[in-house]
Formats: sequence, structure tokens, C-alpha cells
Amino acid sequence: MRVCVCQIIDLKVTNIGYPSVIAHKYFKQNYDQIQEMFQIKHKGTISKIISKYNTQGNVDNNYDLCGNQGKIDIALDDLKDTLVDCESKKYSISNIRTSFNLKKYTDNLSRSSIYSLMVKLGIKYGRAQFTHTLTEQQLQQRKQFCKNYAYQDLSKIVYSDESIFSLKDSKLDIWYFSDFNRKLEQSEISYSQNQIHIWGGISLHGKTQIHIYNESVTSQQYQNCIKQSFIPFNQINQNRMILLQDGARPHTAKATEEFFRINNITVIQNPSYSPDLNSIELIWAFMKKIFNKTKTNKNITNKEQLINVVLDIWQNEISQQLIDQCINHTQETMKAIFENNGSY
Repeated sequence: MRVCVCQIIDLKVTNIGYPSVIAHKYFKQNYDQIQEMFQIKHKGTISKIISKYNTQGNVDNNYDLCGNQGKIDIALDDLKDTLVDCESKKYSISNIRTSFNLKKYTDNLSRSSIYSLMVKLGIKYGRAQFTHTLTEQQLQQRKQFCKNYAYQDLSKIVYSDESIFSLKDSKLDIWYFSDFNRKLEQSEISYSQNQIHIWGGISLHGKTQIHIYNESVTSQQYQNCIKQSFIPFNQINQNRMILLQDGARPHTAKATEEFFRINNITVIQNPSYSPDLNSIELIWAFMKKIFNKTKTNKNITNKEQLINVVLDIWQNEISQQLIDQCINHTQETMKAIFENNGSY
């Protein structure tokens, strides 16, 4: 039996009380009607009332028809203006309720409810990959680069770059806006005692030796790296290899350019914000997957162990077959980027 609107109105003015009326057996199949008549925002609140009614035979007349989710929605307005101006502060899911006094809305605000609230604000928690919006000029530079090399013989190119391996997790969970334009939280951790900064190069003719920086990377440090790692590799290959590098300051400083000229090193400049055009990035990603498993399984706790593990991975896990696959993948990527006017 279903109850018509006029019967609902009649029941509303009885002494039974709104919650018990909602839970009455005649209304169990009329969620839409109940939601409209009693101005209940979420159907889950109706289900909770019915469940309590079935268990206890009645429901407290002071039962809040708004429900927790409704209270969260009310809290949104309070939080929105505060959160977007708090970039210098750090918050975790567990302390957001305290920080913003959410207990005034409900004592039962769960972690998942807080997360839902943040998502509604367009804010997420996790390991965000922040991307750079390429300008038209940068897109055209990428397109031209791909036009020059996508269909050429790449056997002489040494794809090179630096990377960091750390005992601590270098990818920190943060609060970030969904459009990737702003960060709300970024923990600051010094890795100086728990990381190594390395340089490496790969080509269709093999790989260089890994170079480990002992200091911050400067032009002089980078020149020392090239002397110890690239030049010996280039000599083995009859000095016909071409060094591909990005536009980091130590790579493009006047002193570095002069060093390249004196040593007859030919250099290709990778376009700005284009790690997808450098095959070494695929190798670093592969190595870090192995490294993250190894450092847990072998309980790596110091820098010396860290260095040994990274060198071992480079020497024994980075095969020529893998290198060839990465370079071929990059060449296919370049073709796609060229056809897509610089984007991918």
C-alpha cells in the first residue's frame, strides 16, 4: 500500500514525530516522495531512520534529518575560503577536523567523510604529478625537435640526465588542487644524508658509467662528470657520439659550453619540459621500481649500501635489450608528438 501526498501531510502534523513518520512501513518504498516532503538531502538518512525504527520501534523526534553528509555540505562553505588561503600550513586527514573545528557539525565525521569533503572542494590527497602547461612556443619547439629526430638514425645519441635515489620516499603525499595549479601542503625533508645524486647515459651502443655527485651540481661538477663518464664512453665509440641533455643551468652555463667546445663534444638540447623525449627517464623509472623493492627487502639503512645497490642495478639490471626498447619507444613517442603538433 502506498500513501498519497495528502496522507503524508496528515501524518506530519500528528504527535508521532517526523522521523517515525518517515520510518513508517507505508513509506519504505517512497524514498523520493519522503525526500521531497521532509526536505531530506540524502536518501542514506532515510535508510538510517528506517533501520533504527525497525530495531527500536520508534525514532527520537529530535533525530537530525540533515544527517552527517548534510552537515558536511554545510561545512563546505566554512572550509572553502580557509583552505584556499592556507598554503603555508600542513594538514593531515586526521587533524583537519580539529584544525577547522568540524566537531561543531558532527562528532562522527569519519576520515572518509573528510576526504569526500576535500574532493568536493576540488582538493585531493596523494602523490600528485604536477604538469607544466606548455606555451605555444614550447609546443612548436617540441614539434621541431621531433621532426628533426623522429625519423633519423639515433644510434649516435647518448640520452643522459641526472636522477636522485633516496632512502626516504621522495614522492610525498600532499594536498593539491585537482587542476594541478596549486599545492596546499608540501612537506620539507632534507635528503642530504639519505640520498645520492647520479648521472648516467644510454645509447644503442651501450651505456656510460654511473657518475655519483659528491656536491651540489654546478657547472664544474657537471664537467667533471662528463670527463669521467661520457668522454671515456665516447672514446670507445671513436668519438662519434652525440650528448643529449636537458636545459639545466649546469648543462648550459658558458663554462660548460666552453668545455664542450674544447673537448669537441657535440650536444643536442632537449626541449623544455620534455622528459618524454629523453629515453634515460624510462631507465630511471625502471631502476627506481627495483630499488624501492630492494631497499625494503634488504633493509638498506645507510648511504654506502644505497650506492652499492644503485650501482648493482645499473650494472646488472639495465640490459642492452632494455635500453634498445626504451630508445625505440622514445622514437615512436616523437612521431606521435610531431603528428600532434607538439603535445602528447
